[in-house]
Amino acid sequence: MTVWDKLMAQASGRRAAQLRQSELNERRRQLLLRLLVARDELGRWPAPRDWDHAGADHLSSRAYSRNFGSWSGARRAAARLESQGGASVAPVYLWGWL
Repeated sequence: MTVWDKLMAQASGRRAAQLRQSELNERRRQLLLRLLVARDELGRWPAPRDWDHAGADHLSSRAYSRNFGSWSGARRAAARLESQGGASVAPVYLWGWL
């Protein structure tokens, strides 16, 4: 455990492992929000090829597959997030598709 982890745990009153899991969950949520923005801009779910050719300011489709089991799994997770109302809670860095 790093000094930073110890300080953050002490300041929040939570265990360091809880904080790391919370950070991981938030990073995954941000990935899904970016995918939802792309879907809204395109009017359809982007194909992995669309995603990879859209620019270098986001993780590759392969990274999504690693995080969510597959590209389809990432799309399903994004749709679940949206249906649960978690898609508009945090800001997303918008970037153009077209």
